[in-house]
Amino acid sequence: MAALRYELLLDLYRGKGTAVEQIAKCDRAAIAIPTPLISYLEAIDTCETPKHVFLTGNAGDGKSFAAVTANISGMRVVCDASESFGSAEDPLSGLASLLEKYLSAGDRLLVAINRGQMDRLLGYVQENQSQAPRVCQLLTAARGQLRLAVDGVESDELVAVIDLGLFDTVSDTVTEALLDRVATAEITGGITPQTRIATVAAQEGLLLPEVRDSIKRALRAARTAGTHATMRQLWTLVAYLVTGGRAVDEERAPDLSDSVGARLYDERSAGTLAPVYGRLSDPCQTSQPSIAKRVLAGSWEEMFRDVPGLGSLATLPVGPERGKIIVRAAAVHGVREFVPDDWIRPADTYERAIGVLAKSTGWQDQRRISDTLLHGIYGALGLWRTSGSFPAWSRLCYDAHRIASAGAVACARIAEGDLRVGLPRPPQTTLDALGEAWWPPHILLGFSGQVEKHPLRITPSMFRALSGQERRVLAPASVFLLQRWLASARTEARTEAEARIDTGRGALRVAQGLDDRISLMWEGGA
Repeated sequence: MAALRYELLLDLYRGKGTAVEQIAKCDRAAIAIPTPLISYLEAIDTCETPKHVFLTGNAGDGKSFAAVTANISGMRVVCDASESFGSAEDPLSGLASLLEKYLSAGDRLLVAINRGQMDRLLGYVQENQSQAPRVCQLLTAARGQLRLAVDGVESDELVAVIDLGLFDTVSDTVTEALLDRVATAEITGGITPQTRIATVAAQEGLLLPEVRDSIKRALRAARTAGTHATMRQLWTLVAYLVTGGRAVDEERAPDLSDSVGARLYDERSAGTLAPVYGRLSDPCQTSQPSIAKRVLAGSWEEMFRDVPGLGSLATLPVGPERGKIIVRAAAVHGVREFVPDDWIRPADTYERAIGVLAKSTGWQDQRRISDTLLHGIYGALGLWRTSGSFPAWSRLCYDAHRIASAGAVACARIAEGDLRVGLPRPPQTTLDALGEAWWPPHILLGFSGQVEKHPLRITPSMFRALSGQERRVLAPASVFLLQRWLASARTEARTEAEARIDTGRGALRVAQGLDDRISLMWEGGA
């Protein structure tokens, strides 16, 4: 295992050298971790299909890093396809010409390219097909592989497109490998003895199951809030957990603020993910008098003394954050006497729903999920309903900011069993590449019999609100979306219903027509 340079970790934390082209080859090996994507790329290197592979997604997703660090020998790797090729005035022309050259030579391609650049390149070659006809054919096929469908998308033997925006970077598969890498590595560099003590304490902490569970809980909170964590953001966070941003020559004595727990919830320094998961999982959000008494009494020092990753740091810094530092360090490192009772919350409702839906393909009759969402929609919109009866209300308004005060009419009803739930899936090649580490961006809710016409996209944050796990007011745009979805409801045609009540002196006939009108007719007798 390659050693990790302390200076490299500082660069990763500070955002320097995060592009693969800026990282030395020896350092790439030091931060490379095993992932399902790397295994997939190495497995298909000697296969005939798919012939070409595109890695796409957002900046920082690790496309180029995966292409460079995978042991590939049978494919031509193009890992800067999001940058300029040729002149700055016409970068797409240079990239199209390069890819056309490789395709003309019969090369197999492994291309790492941002999603936006891929779309722009397709538009360019469609307008200039004579310049790059093979590239145009390849990108047209690749675009079809970016679709998501409830029934899945058929794989293409010509090209596989792996969208790393679907890569669940906070899955156990990835986070455990990343934490193993930094916790067990030999960290080299001419750092001061004080910084060495803090670094070793951080590595000891990262080996604890309680600490790892706390980190994974925080990252899952960011995921269910709708945030896609890139590999770059993960490395920024983990590099900070190890270094705390301490300079190589820093001589400040280490203290409890250098613990993994304190660093994990330091929103000012721990990177862009910390403010997101801090709002949902910071143990200091809840005030608890019994914990405050223990903090003021100083009993934490004795409890922390034998805890790995805390014992060598059992002094407090000067400042107003002392109490928060104690509680965060205790919670993350498993010292339960200082943990608020409600800190460890039930599993996320969206994550549970994904686990149920992932077992089958197609539109599913999952009443527990659909009923919860239907009740949540009516509750969020403040619409009248009764037990088992949900009028398909339509607001007479097209202004999202005024819709709450607009009048409503209903021309149809929704029954709880009328709804179906679907999980949008990528092609099988993408699922093979990401393994269990893939995460759908939303789930779909539709009406039985017309699921493809008016599906409602429900994001993780909206799911949390509708299921009651998170109390918050929906944005006007979300309210408008839910209102329009309800207005699209249709009920199946019903036959006339009739009942006859015999009274002995005659009969009362009750009929319900297709228009829901009730008619009464007396037959015989006085």
